[in-house]
Amino acid sequence: MMGSATYYGKSHLDFKVQPKIKSRKTRIYSVINKRFCEKIGIIYWNGAWRQFVFEAQPCIAMSRSCMKEVISFIDKLMVQWRKGRK
Repeated sequence: MMGSATYYGKSHLDFKVQPKIKSRKTRIYSVINKRFCEKIGIIYWNGAWRQFVFEAQPCIAMSRSCMKEVISFIDKLMVQWRKGRK
């Protein structure tokens, strides 16, 4: 289980693009806890929902600020995806 980290107004998370998979049109991103260098989940395109989604590892507890970071990153991906469709 992930430990706790003190928040000082800086990012808790890193978002790392994974190598391209031939069968996928969109990339997968690992979400990494900076303090513990732990992968806490992935962000990927869910075709049925027509949006990027976050899938957390089991037993991951996240603060509101971490959740906001994930949401903000997904929002940026969605903007890029929409621009690519025009």
